[in-house]
Amino acid sequence: MRIHQARGIAMGGPWQVRYREQAGVEHEVVHATVLSALAEVEAQMSHFREHSALMRLNRTPVGQWFTVPAQLYEVLAAALAMYDYTQGAVDVALGRSIEAWGFGRSVADASVPSSLSSLPASSEAGFLLGEAYAVQRTRDVALNLSCIAKGYAVDYAARALRRLGVAHFMVEAAGEVVCQGWRAPKLPWQIGLELPLAEKTLVYDYVALQDGALAGSGGYRKYRRIGEKVYGHTLDPVTHKPLEGALLSVMVADEFCMSADALATGLYVMGAVHGSAFADKEEIAALFLLQDEEGICEIRSKAWVARFAR
Repeated sequence: MRIHQARGIAMGGPWQVRYREQAGVEHEVVHATVLSALAEVEAQMSHFREHSALMRLNRTPVGQWFTVPAQLYEVLAAALAMYDYTQGAVDVALGRSIEAWGFGRSVADASVPSSLSSLPASSEAGFLLGEAYAVQRTRDVALNLSCIAKGYAVDYAARALRRLGVAHFMVEAAGEVVCQGWRAPKLPWQIGLELPLAEKTLVYDYVALQDGALAGSGGYRKYRRIGEKVYGHTLDPVTHKPLEGALLSVMVADEFCMSADALATGLYVMGAVHGSAFADKEEIAALFLLQDEEGICEIRSKAWVARFAR
């Protein structure tokens, strides 16, 4: 069975789709369908686009309701649920701190931000959801959906492929993956697991993924060097500072890429000890990669072991 491939650039990075040949489905239509789905999400949720729905929400006065598109409302509802579920580890109200550290729209000075002490503590989510897709910011925060929107975008592209009638596919954007069906009869899609290395891509293992999603979080690819110190882009919601420690990355497998994306960030914020305990307790399929004295080692949650048993 022939495998077709399409690829392009969206949401600031590369995307690709591989799919088994489907009678009545033209390759050009598949390419356009995936690109259109990703572009629609980017137009609504990008914090780099001044006129995205998200940025217009961020400019709406505190306490005032603002009507957002259905897709953005769906993601904000999921973010709010994840905030509660992870006890604040998944926090989309860190936009100002992300900007201050130079990981947002502006290029910050190559120095540690001095204004962090004046930023509000993340004691609550920072926004409310109302009826008819209305959203209200409850305090002066900037919402940033980088920990959940790309996962949603891949889910959204997968939905579009299903509507098109494509039954067997793998779609990926910026490392977030959704697979459905088989790459060949009774053979699942093989997804490479990368070592968390800043300067190169090195796949060290593969997992078989069928009818599910895989997403990761880590500070090794997007970072800033200030003086002799390297700072990753994922911030601690309590201190508003980049995470530090031995934990390098977290991968999560789930039914949906949006939840895998958010959970990977939440577990990464929790750290190896708390995060792996939380994953086992909540039956989350998670893989933690840590740096120790001998190199890089793994912690696999019970659900990860069960899902990818060989």
